Amino acid sequence: MVVWMGTTLTSYTVTSDDTVEAKSLSGFAWAPNDGRVFNWHPVLMSFGLLFCSSQAILIFVTKPYSHHVNKMIHVACHTCAIVSVIVGLVAVVRFHNEHDIKNFYSLHSWIGLATLLVFASQYALGFLAFFYPGVQVKLRMLLVPYHIGLGVGIVALVGITTVAGVMEKLMFNRSCNLHGTLDGLKVKGYQSWDCVLGNTIGLLILVAVLSLASAIWLSKHSPSVSEDRTSDHDSDSDDRDETKPLLKDTALKDDSKHN
Repeated sequence: MVVWMGTTLTSYTVTSDDTVEAKSLSGFAWAPNDGRVFNWHPVLMSFGLLFCSSQAILIFVTKPYSHHVNKMIHVACHTCAIVSVIVGLVAVVRFHNEHDIKNFYSLHSWIGLATLLVFASQYALGFLAFFYPGVQVKLRMLLVPYHIGLGVGIVALVGITTVAGVMEKLMFNRSCNLHGTLDGLKVKGYQSWDCVLGNTIGLLILVAVLSLASAIWLSKHSPSVSEDRTSDHDSDSDDRDETKPLLKDTALKDDSKHN
């Protein structure tokens, strides 16, 4: 995404005499009325919702550290994702306002808003239930599978939203199926480098989302993993218990009794 937005992004227009004119839109900027402000949007949204969130999920699939440390990394990654998403939203809204473009009018933006609302709700509820003490153990135990399931659903929504955004950008820039005279050559059904790169990014995103969903499913349903979890729980139940809050609270002494 960084390569696409930063080096190859190009728009194409066809004049009345069928001449195809190319205009570079690549690069990043934050100056007022600079069209390159938009390019921060796909980069930051992809970084936050795809990269940071996937790392937050994978930390519980690979479990490289103690459960407490894994939880801290999980929260830190999602917090980084939220910061990145906020800046990405500011970039696209500002770009639209400066160029008299209506905000939130496309299917991509509608699905994106729904995704962000679900993501924010998931973050807030997860923070209160699993990070901050005060929630009863039984309620935490009840929330764990829903928290995981909703996380998988958010990953799917992120993939759909991102692919829709890629398609929308390619359509606006007329990067695919060009007809006319480009650089002195007659072209018909021409696919620009932008088109190839954008479609490739879309396919890679789908593969990444499916791979992540598969990894989550296997980590929760593999027989060998279940046996490992049982042994881990028997040997160190306090550290591996997902119902334990990260912040200690003396009011939750019954947690240790429950385990």
